Formats: sequence, C-alpha cells, structure tokens
Amino acid sequence: MTDGKIVAESELSNDGALGCSAEPVSLVQMIEETLHVDNLRMEEASPRELKSLLQELEVSTLRVKAALAAMQDQDLTA
Repeated sequence: MTDGKIVAESELSNDGALGCSAEPVSLVQMIEETLHVDNLRMEEASPRELKSLLQELEVSTLRVKAALAAMQDQDLTA
C-alpha cells in the first residue's frame, strides 16, 4: 500500500461459478461510498453505528500518527 489505496476482495457468483474481484480503491473513496445516503438507507444504518464507525476511524488516525512519530524517531522518513 504505497499509494494510499487498499484492495478489497469479494467473491462474486456469476452463473453458479465463483469469481474474485479485486480493484484498488482509496480508503476515502470507500468511506464516501459507504456513507452515501442511498447506502445508509439500504443498510438501515443507525446513528449509533455511525458513531461507532467514527470512533474506529479516530483510533485508526491515532495509530497512523503514532506510526509516523515512530518513523521520525527512528529517522526512517524519506
């Protein structure tokens, strides 16, 4: 993951045969698509679930910041 993109894989059933689809997508794009009003409505997302997602994202942000700080401390930055 050098360009900030991740690969989400899913198995798709196509005429009885399973196939695998994997396309790189940015984390921001994935979150934006997840939070699109149509997706929220379809999934019947509650405010509690969105607050939980927000907490997970905040923890992830803190972990990235900690990793960056550790890299700087070890002089691993380019």
